[in-house]
Amino acid sequence: MEKALENLYRNVAERLLEAIDGRDYFNGAVQVEEEEGEGVLTCSLIIYRACVEDMTGKCDLITDIVPVWWEYASYGPDGLRPNDFSWNELHAYLMSMK
Repeated sequence: MEKALENLYRNVAERLLEAIDGRDYFNGAVQVEEEEGEGVLTCSLIIYRACVEDMTGKCDLITDIVPVWWEYASYGPDGLRPNDFSWNELHAYLMSMK
């Protein structure tokens, strides 16, 4: 995968995890900068968590993020443009960053 695409998925994953925060359900949008414009991920997600005890006490660990519905839109200088954004690719980044 090219570096720009890796950065896009990483940035979307970071913004989405920040937006999810401690929720078990997320319904909203996150916006990221793209090379030639911006992208917006709009989604409804169910967040599965497990209780895991660590050195500081209990914490919730995300075990999975399942989309109920999602859409990624890319916008450039001329408006909406086609993209081949993949939930499966984003999911891999989300699970590695949780």
